[in-house]
Amino acid sequence: MNLRQKTTLAILLAVWIPLSIEIWVRHLDLDQQWIANTLYYQESDLAVQQVSTDPFLHYELAPGGSLEARSRWGGTYSATIGPHGSRGSQHDLQETNDVFRLLFFGASTVYGVEVSDHQTLPARLEHHLQKSLPEGSQIEVWNFGTPAYVPAQMARLASQKVQAIPAVDLVIMMPTNRGRRAFLGGSDRLERDYRFFFENDPVLWLENFPGPALLPTEVHAWCLAHLASYRWAWISVSHERLRHATTNETTHALSTQEMSAFEEAAESLNIQVFHAGYPPLSTQKDLPKQLQELSPKEQATALEDRHPSPLILDLHAQSLAADLLRENLVPYTSGL
Repeated sequence: MNLRQKTTLAILLAVWIPLSIEIWVRHLDLDQQWIANTLYYQESDLAVQQVSTDPFLHYELAPGGSLEARSRWGGTYSATIGPHGSRGSQHDLQETNDVFRLLFFGASTVYGVEVSDHQTLPARLEHHLQKSLPEGSQIEVWNFGTPAYVPAQMARLASQKVQAIPAVDLVIMMPTNRGRRAFLGGSDRLERDYRFFFENDPVLWLENFPGPALLPTEVHAWCLAHLASYRWAWISVSHERLRHATTNETTHALSTQEMSAFEEAAESLNIQVFHAGYPPLSTQKDLPKQLQELSPKEQATALEDRHPSPLILDLHAQSLAADLLRENLVPYTSGL
């Protein structure tokens, strides 16, 4: 075999081997198996959630959904989702001058894990604010909290809801999570095909599978999007690190981008936005006897719990109501 033949053979092998690997990885879906094993899933109250029509959101509360389950706080709790995708008390879309309409967005803390509809933070906020309104006036607090949502998802959902729901006066954003967007969990989560999400939201590649420092980000992103063999190789060797990863440059950029877009939409509609911290209740404020009897460390643990008891949620609602009144964000009030 002369030099020319050897060169030709080397070129053919250099093309044929990677191409064969690519074909077999695609045929066996090896890359998809590693993708499914590395994504982040949320498992709370799956019965009242559904895959979203917006691939950016991944999932959302399912209109008409309901469940009843055991609560760690004792007894059972129930969750119901209304026709417009909010949890709990159902409000219609009628526009009236005597109704103050408030939309509340957040994650599982706002949604209310293992508490009933009337015990959630938005429901208790509505209760406490209603007491401060003049007779004949009404306040509506719509609960759009969705388990495991991060700021980017909250802002995207808020942008959609302020366009769909008329006469919104105030929006509260309470981000308690950071990091990459979750997918719906469930026993079949590893058998699902997630290509739809990645094809319609290319930023998902870098959000879930950031690349090595020595490889340009653009090259890594292109290879992830177009080469199954590259996805399989990179994710398989980085699986443990990627699976436990939380925030990265992409997640930060997404949150900033979506929150800015939402605030622009709210401003164009003359809607006020209040960014609430968590927990809104300071440990220095008056506490019920059962909390006063705890040590400062135990008090802080109870008050900072992301899935608190109905008692703690009510305390937080009182504190948040006071903040809104103090900032003059809820009109026609006489004070708590």
